Amino acid sequence: MHSILEQCYNQFLSDFSESWLPDGEDENVLFDKKSQIDSFFEVCFIQLSKSIISGEYIGTPNFIDVLNRFLEKTAAVEYAPSESRNKKVDKLLSSYRDLNYSIYNSLKRYNSFIIATKKKFNTEEDKYKYGFYRLKKEEATDNNLILFSEIVIPLCIYDYQFPANEDEFQDILIIRNRLMEYMSEGSAERKAILSILLQKCHFIIRKIKKTPFYYNIESAVELIFPMEMNIGSYDEFVKEECNSASKAEELLADINGINPNLKSFVLLMKYYKQNFTDKSDIDKMWFVLNQFSNIYQIRRDTQAFISPANSVEEYNKFSLNSIFNFLHNCCFSFYIQKCEPNLRQIKEKLLHIEHIQAKTGVKNFHPYEKAIEAIIRCIELHIGKDDFDNRLIEDKLEELNRVILLYKEAYDWSSSHQFFPFQLPFEESMCSVGDGSIRLFMPSAYARYINYNTLKERLEQFNRTKEYLRFRCDLSMERKEITQIKEDIKASDKKAYDSIAIFIAAITFLFGIVNIFINNTTLNLYQLITNTIGLGILLLLFAFSYLFVSPLLVQRISWTHYRKTGRFIVGIIVIVSYFILICSLCGYSQSAIDKTGRTGTIIDTLHNESKSELQQIKPVQ
Repeated sequence: MHSILEQCYNQFLSDFSESWLPDGEDENVLFDKKSQIDSFFEVCFIQLSKSIISGEYIGTPNFIDVLNRFLEKTAAVEYAPSESRNKKVDKLLSSYRDLNYSIYNSLKRYNSFIIATKKKFNTEEDKYKYGFYRLKKEEATDNNLILFSEIVIPLCIYDYQFPANEDEFQDILIIRNRLMEYMSEGSAERKAILSILLQKCHFIIRKIKKTPFYYNIESAVELIFPMEMNIGSYDEFVKEECNSASKAEELLADINGINPNLKSFVLLMKYYKQNFTDKSDIDKMWFVLNQFSNIYQIRRDTQAFISPANSVEEYNKFSLNSIFNFLHNCCFSFYIQKCEPNLRQIKEKLLHIEHIQAKTGVKNFHPYEKAIEAIIRCIELHIGKDDFDNRLIEDKLEELNRVILLYKEAYDWSSSHQFFPFQLPFEESMCSVGDGSIRLFMPSAYARYINYNTLKERLEQFNRTKEYLRFRCDLSMERKEITQIKEDIKASDKKAYDSIAIFIAAITFLFGIVNIFINNTTLNLYQLITNTIGLGILLLLFAFSYLFVSPLLVQRISWTHYRKTGRFIVGIIVIVSYFILICSLCGYSQSAIDKTGRTGTIIDTLHNESKSELQQIKPVQ
């Protein structure tokens, strides 16, 4: 079966063969031929529009060959007015030349569109950034092929590249108004094509805007409700979205089937990611990923994947790789947000993502964005601690800088390819109109709108946050050094107090010994040594008591914290022992004094008696 473009080309060859050129000046003949030219403008618009919205520039193997033959045929027409010919003949030939030139220019723009779309699913970097194509100078006033160039092609470009700013969104609203204006003109088939294009326009608008917005149309303000716009057959894509648990069960059943649709994996994973809240639910997401991985490995070994022979196989290869990336990214994102991993776990998971991207050639920015957010949270939590590890914080900052560079690289790649998070295979991106006579291709049917300008601002914000965290880290390290210096000063003060206490104890001990030995008249050597040891024990217990209270008085440690230390328990034991010993010594000392007193009295009595006897002996002598 011939493609739509080839049918148009064959009809052109049939309607405008070499014998078609007028060889006379019959006005009826000239009028019919002029009508034939005008009619073909509309036919060509309808056929080219059907061709592009059905995606046959991808689905037809020899499409580019047909397009080049068509270009060659329409480019060869050369016409110069002649005074020897009838003016009506000259006018007809001029109209024929304009038809050829209009078709040629439309095909040139179509070919440029195809080149741009191939960039979407070609992971290799382009060697060129700019380009142009030559057009024929046309003077045709027919609106049909002008509509193809100014409305149909820009609208189909939005399939691959959603409007990125307000100016581009304004352009798509202008396209909508023009389509509504031209809906009443032309044949029924032309009106049907314009109706489909309007529905396509509405579908794209709904992708970008969900909430109502005001629009000024020739000084009349109109409130537009995007979700109420008629999207016709494109509603099939909306109905297949997963918004309920029952739909999720249907998708899960399809995944477990013999020949599942790849979009079932995508839609189910999207549902899981948006609705799961518990970290244990990640097992269900891993199950979906593992099921797809089995399919991916099988298809990766096929010839169509290894060496694609046509545009469909190239498109499907990229689709397979993009879905594989998307499923991994969803699991990684959920893991980062719900499982609260540490830096080592983040690095391990991210390394796996980097391996997947290198394997598939798809450099998605999303996992790096989530990793940066997680690392920033780790750094902020780490810096907030008083006793953070300098080496560990440096490791986190280095990893943050590395991931930001990867994010920039992935952003540049994604932006240049106007990348969507995933792309479904060609056949799963199609829907039918009415009886199926027209097939509609929508490569971004389930993809969400990505504003790359916002992503660029995010990149700049990440860089500013990185510098801010570096500043906070340096400041915290300086604060830590100052705190350490204060602790060292406190330790020095404590040592000084300890030295003074020991010195006082030693001096007291020495003076006590001297006093004991000098002033002693009654105690023997054993008692002197015992008293000296007792004094030493008392001073030693005093020193221990000082060490017990010094953390509270000198180091200013909180009572709550101090009660949990081993020093507190030992100190309590020492103080209790100290008081018990003092009480014991006091009792012993009192008994010793009493005993010593009684002994002294006896000695004094004996001394007095001896003295009396001596006095009595002297007179007798």
